[in-house]
Amino acid sequence: MKNSNDLPEWTQGARPECPSCDGHQVTTTVEEQRFTYGTGDDAVELKAQVPVHHCADCDIDFTDGFAETLRHAAICEHLGVMTPDQVSSVRKAYGLSRADFARITKIGEASLARWETGALIQNGAHDQFLFLLTFPENFERLRRRAEETESRFEESAETIPAAQRFKALSQEGTLDRKRQESERFFLRRAG
Repeated sequence: MKNSNDLPEWTQGARPECPSCDGHQVTTTVEEQRFTYGTGDDAVELKAQVPVHHCADCDIDFTDGFAETLRHAAICEHLGVMTPDQVSSVRKAYGLSRADFARITKIGEASLARWETGALIQNGAHDQFLFLLTFPENFERLRRRAEETESRFEESAETIPAAQRFKALSQEGTLDRKRQESERFFLRRAG
């Protein structure tokens, strides 16, 4: 346990408010916390250096969201994958919104948001892909490919009238099959 004079720079600043009594007599120490990650035979004990706050008014210890971020980072390190901040920095390095990054990389926008916020941890394959995207030449290849695909789609949409596209779908049986499934569903519900 470290005393408040030896705290890292990231713990300095405004004192947190006690979640129990709303008191402001809160001191912070950095402590090594050990926690279990996984279940059963796959469970491992991990550790993280986290800020622990102590309220002198009500004598409780508590941690905050930053401690959870540090525990999450310990899990990512154990798994050998990027942390949420690192995932986010890949996208931000190119100055893109999540929607634009998702369009270029074909990573689902919702998945990207979950990885960036720490709601989920990306699997190893996605992490490897994100790592490759840290190299600008790889990202530029994907950007060009996405632009080419989009322009081909736009060209085909312009050259084939909507009536012909609709007829082609109908001839494939797609629309008829959907209509028949819909009719069967409503007949079952009515009967």
